[in-house]
Amino acid sequence: MSQPHALIAFIATLATLLMVLIASFVAAYMVPQLIGKIEAFGLGTVTGGLVTLAASFRPRHPQEPQP
Repeated sequence: MSQPHALIAFIATLATLLMVLIASFVAAYMVPQLIGKIEAFGLGTVTGGLVTLAASFRPRHPQEPQP
């Protein structure tokens, strides 16, 4: 995957994860009974995805060949 395509994929994934997270917060705010059932929205999965995505997008420095 080329660098521009990787950046587009990263931004699209981040936007999707944030959209799900925000939608679940809004739903929990509008219906307080959902707060105890918030895992039904998959917030653990979304949070894990955000952490993984943030950790994976690091600048990569080419390694010099070992003699």
